[in-house]
Amino acid sequence: MTVLDWRSRQANPPISTRAKQKHALDRAGRVVVRDPKAIRGIVLHQTACVFGKRKDQPDRYHRAFGVACHALAFNDGTVVLPNPLPWLVWHGNGFNDYSLGIEVEGRFPGLAGDPKTLASEPETPVSDEVITSGRLAIKTLVDLGRAEGMPIQLIWAHRQSSPTRRSDPGEALWRALVVDYAVPVLGLSVEPEAVLRSRKGEPGRPIPEAWGGKGPY
Repeated sequence: MTVLDWRSRQANPPISTRAKQKHALDRAGRVVVRDPKAIRGIVLHQTACVFGKRKDQPDRYHRAFGVACHALAFNDGTVVLPNPLPWLVWHGNGFNDYSLGIEVEGRFPGLAGDPKTLASEPETPVSDEVITSGRLAIKTLVDLGRAEGMPIQLIWAHRQSSPTRRSDPGEALWRALVVDYAVPVLGLSVEPEAVLRSRKGEPGRPIPEAWGGKGPY
């Protein structure tokens, strides 16, 4: 497994379209830098796509510079850190101010084995490499974040803050990365019933019973 720490190479503002939103920039047009003491958790996402190599880049890992996240776990076991952890990255709606964002590469159904809950096709297998990469991304952000003074104790799913991200990150990823690892091994906690509203006022969705939470998918 490999961690590519490219934080010092990121542009300011980042090339990520979402990260250029005015809410993430200060008056000088640079990224808002958050107080580390305010960052208390991680939001887990799936990319709902698989990245290829762009012609103007040496390898596909450079695609991470254009993704709004603090860590991107590629499905071959490689983790890229594209943005400094204190930076405000526009990845998780209401969680943005006090969280770090992890994207896991792939297309994963909201409910394991149910292709009707895929955000896009074809489905990506939840391989050993995907699981190891995702777990490595979580541990890396926990370790680096705490070293920078961030009291990281919680982990959430993107669906909890977005009504349109019902399958994000998906049952299989949530169970493999959170239920079976982040909670019992790293000691993080979940808030399965926590729901935040989007900027339009629409509520996200709690962690469903199928993922180890409560309530319907």
